[in-house]
Amino acid sequence: MGILKDNQMIFFTDSKYNDVFDTFNKKEAKNKIEIKQLYILAAAVGFKNSKRVQIANKGKETRTSYLSYKEEALLLNMVFADSEIDNNIDEIVNLNNKMKIKNIIDEYANGGLELIVESGLPHRWNGEVLNNEDGNLTFDLSKYILSEVQNIPF
Repeated sequence: MGILKDNQMIFFTDSKYNDVFDTFNKKEAKNKIEIKQLYILAAAVGFKNSKRVQIANKGKETRTSYLSYKEEALLLNMVFADSEIDNNIDEIVNLNNKMKIKNIIDEYANGGLELIVESGLPHRWNGEVLNNEDGNLTFDLSKYILSEVQNIPF
């Protein structure tokens, strides 16, 4: 049983990042990244940097039923450590808080996307479209993620 999976929720990111998902998810790209994978990556980057950004307009979505139990555990651990939940397990298991939990995860993913395009891929992002003309977009994303991992303070 999973708190997120069993409640059939839908995660969203801001619509201004739709092109980011479309670019990474192109079927002809040899280094395709699925929407769910990019969403989880963005949420982790947002959490690691304590960056939560509210969604102005609903964009790409991913269903919680697509999550593996490990992916769900990762997202719930982020929520558990968030200052709004403050390590209170009762807040997470209380089904009345499922929208609160969903919103925290969505905001971390949105914050992570903002960091990815503005800090990690600024030379490729014009505010609307992500440029992958040279085909090295996944490499540049990997470089940014690696720099983030190396900066973890523990």
